[in-house]
Amino acid sequence: MKEVHVLNKRMGSRRTVFEWSGAHPILIIGITVILTLVLGFFAAGITMDSNIHNLVPEDDGVKRILEQHGFEDGTYRMLILAIEGDKKDVFDLEGLQMFERVIHEIEALDGIDESINPFNSISFKKDGSRLVVSTAGPEGRAPRDHTELEAYIRTFTGDPTLTGSVRSEDSLMISACFYCSGVDDTQLFMQRFNSLIEPLKQYYTVYSSGDYVFTARTETYMSKDLSILLVLSSLCILLFFYLGFRSLRAVILPFLSVMIGMIWSLGLMVIFGIELTIIGIMMPPLVITLGTSYSIHLLNEYYRCLPEKVTDGRWIILGVRRISGTILLASLTTAAGFLSLLTTSLSQTRDFGLASAFGIISCALLSLFFLPAVLQLLPAPASAHASAVRSGPLTQFMGRLAERIFSARYLILGILVCILVTFLIVNPNMTHQSDYLNYFPKKEPMVQDLIYLTERLGSFQPVNITLKAPGDQKDYFLREDIVQNVSQFEQELLSDPSVQAVRSYTSYLEDINQIMTGERGLPESRGLTMVVSRFFKLFDQQTTDAMAKTLINQDYSEITINCQVRNPETGLLVNDQAFFDLYTYMHATIEEYLPAEIGHEVWCNALIYLNLSTIMDKDQVMSVLISMLCIFLITFGIFRVFRYSLLILVPLAFGLMMNTIVMVAFGIPRDMITLMVSSVAIGVGVDDAIHFMLQYIKQRSMQEHDIRSALVATLRMTGRPILLTTVSIFAGMMVLTAAAFKGIAVFGLLVSVALVSTMVGTLIFLPALLAVFGSAKDRRLIHDPETGV
Repeated sequence: MKEVHVLNKRMGSRRTVFEWSGAHPILIIGITVILTLVLGFFAAGITMDSNIHNLVPEDDGVKRILEQHGFEDGTYRMLILAIEGDKKDVFDLEGLQMFERVIHEIEALDGIDESINPFNSISFKKDGSRLVVSTAGPEGRAPRDHTELEAYIRTFTGDPTLTGSVRSEDSLMISACFYCSGVDDTQLFMQRFNSLIEPLKQYYTVYSSGDYVFTARTETYMSKDLSILLVLSSLCILLFFYLGFRSLRAVILPFLSVMIGMIWSLGLMVIFGIELTIIGIMMPPLVITLGTSYSIHLLNEYYRCLPEKVTDGRWIILGVRRISGTILLASLTTAAGFLSLLTTSLSQTRDFGLASAFGIISCALLSLFFLPAVLQLLPAPASAHASAVRSGPLTQFMGRLAERIFSARYLILGILVCILVTFLIVNPNMTHQSDYLNYFPKKEPMVQDLIYLTERLGSFQPVNITLKAPGDQKDYFLREDIVQNVSQFEQELLSDPSVQAVRSYTSYLEDINQIMTGERGLPESRGLTMVVSRFFKLFDQQTTDAMAKTLINQDYSEITINCQVRNPETGLLVNDQAFFDLYTYMHATIEEYLPAEIGHEVWCNALIYLNLSTIMDKDQVMSVLISMLCIFLITFGIFRVFRYSLLILVPLAFGLMMNTIVMVAFGIPRDMITLMVSSVAIGVGVDDAIHFMLQYIKQRSMQEHDIRSALVATLRMTGRPILLTTVSIFAGMMVLTAAAFKGIAVFGLLVSVALVSTMVGTLIFLPALLAVFGSAKDRRLIHDPETGV
């Protein structure tokens, strides 16, 4: 009963918040239930935004360039619908009429601005010696009878300007391109879209692709698949908790706490207007990863404080008081680390940081109040459980491990230096990725459709090069010498394997010359050139297609070359390093083939995402530095010992280094999801390190400043819950590596690496550093070594 006597002596007449909560367990549980119901009501309204376009900051420079070129929201979204002959020929009269009806029905959907299709596309044909300009279909529609059908086929298949835009080169596939503005509910939009195209399948093989197709499929993976894997992951974690404590309360209560904490966090997100994004969707695994540890540390102290003879529940209050400093400080520093993301440029990253901080604080409060309240109402555990915690095999192993670490401390630090050198060598080799199509399995039908459509119709990834006449000189790009230069420049661009096709004023000249003369090349006739130029003068008055309107302006002082690009190896998008190389090549080619007096500007969506990678990279470095600074300042304010606050950062740094080494070794690029793993490494590392350091400082005082004895006692006290928590959550997170969606699988792998690395940093490298750099005596110790506060 010595513990109870000490507690009574310390409390006196002063009632602390923990004493009050311990005396009113039913009230605490009632408050928790009410808060959970209220926040659960809000959590049910959580919405998801998986559109990668929305990651782009509003003040992004490239986005402003797109706005200047007629794309009002700073980007352009497309939806492709293509048909290929299956049961019937692609030019079946009834099938084409059905295709036209479907196109009009899709155009009526909210979020669709217009379409460029096989019927309303501007077409050119030769009529004697005249160039006739009209729509591809009669009056911009599908043919109504066989006579119109025959004329339509001749016009449509004989016009090379339509190749790659609304038909394949062999004319066996035709397509419609829909320009989109914005959709609030992508899943609902795609349900309607898919129901509209269903009738086409009785005639043709139907393909669809584009932004909303990918967004909807991403949401499916992120919500449904992640939910299933989280259930399996949670079951795995529960199993390991049971094996560690052999007690149902040690399994059910920690899991219940994190589930409630997750509900609170989701509810607060809705209240603050935060959506789940491709970044924020990883918040639930983080709450499980970090939040469970608080409950496990409290339960470990709960069993350790169990007296030989239980007369009341005051020993539970003693356990809460002893561990409260650790939990409060750990949650404070972890939350500060996540809140450092508020300094980043991307709103989704800021929302992720705020939501994660909600979850961490919620789980910490639940472990200090709700969990002890439930334990107060339960019968005391069997003494065997307490013995396993105090002196079981795992506890004994940790004591022996501490002895070995102390003896081999210099060798261990040498290994740490080698890992640091390895990190410095491999870090420059880290690659970046902003193409979320790479997250999908290679056999994903949506990806296969995109590859096939790209092969048949051409790439749907445009890179635009706008050329500007010196001093805005009128009719500059009608000059024969300048047109020749631009044509040679385009031919050089086409020699790059990433550039699949070029669409421009010059390419139209060559196509129309082929129609009129049968020969490919620039017109020799000045008259034909002037006819085409007059057509372009009227072109932007006949279409709302922002991309087409950019090809040439009204006074011919500015033209835009639209390059369709793709990754020649995968058939998918060109992004990040490959796009940067292409971007550099384009600028070099401009300087080589075009007069220096011509101004130029390269712009496209891909440039936004290249810029996005740079922003995220800088944000990560800044947030990590701010996190570590905050953690250092907070711990220094508590410890008042500089080296202790500095050493706290070692497990964090080790976790970050190991993640980088693993990513480079396995060819994992840095992207929107993997960047968040840094927050996990910091969160896990600081929790374990603070738990270890607080106990070490207390043991230094109790062991009369004997470093060796203090390390042995510290590892015996803290090693078991740290190892148990890490191994359990490691096993759970490894379940995520089975995900078909690569983003989830990579996240599971890297979180697992972060868990193990920060644990090794806390249990191996931190004791070794303390053994080497610990002084004989620390005068500035924690004021209350029993409570840790």
